[in-house]
Amino acid sequence: SYRMDTYVRSDDGTQPGHAEAAASIFVEGDRRGQGLATGLVDRLATRIKAEGAMCLVLFSEVGRAIYERLSFVARPASSRVFAAVKASSELRVADMLTSKDVDLVSSFANYEASTFGIRYTDKQILWHLARSRYYASTLDLPITEEIGARADDAWAFWAPDYKNDRLYILATRPGLPNGTRAVLEAA
Repeated sequence: SYRMDTYVRSDDGTQPGHAEAAASIFVEGDRRGQGLATGLVDRLATRIKAEGAMCLVLFSEVGRAIYERLSFVARPASSRVFAAVKASSELRVADMLTSKDVDLVSSFANYEASTFGIRYTDKQILWHLARSRYYASTLDLPITEEIGARADDAWAFWAPDYKNDRLYILATRPGLPNGTRAVLEAA
């Protein structure tokens, strides 16, 4: 699991807090049905509640019914899929970004658009990059060091999803139109 900064907004203001996130809970086929995953999730939920977490966020591509029995509430992932485009020859990014630049995420104040939210941090970017590197090495694919771009006052970070042949834009700061467009085209 890993910790994420969160907030709850109300008429009294915004209260900061934290959530714990878990991913990739897996039990081998011959060990399933013995309550191992249920016990693990129950112990994890008990621990993070005692530590004052606002919630436990579970990322899972399978097993919705299993997690709903454990009182998780399914929420759709928010993502958009864009078709690849050829970059414009007139737009240029100022810098390609590497993992050494992820502190940009922490320097950008996340907006609070809902009652409850999770603030993206450099730790989450690094987690996604570690996951990308794992799948690249497992699938014997080259690992790219360029994981973002900056142009004018806009920037974005991304991570390849080698398992599903996609590129995820993890965090972005829109800026002037041409800078924003150049950054997105660089992805």
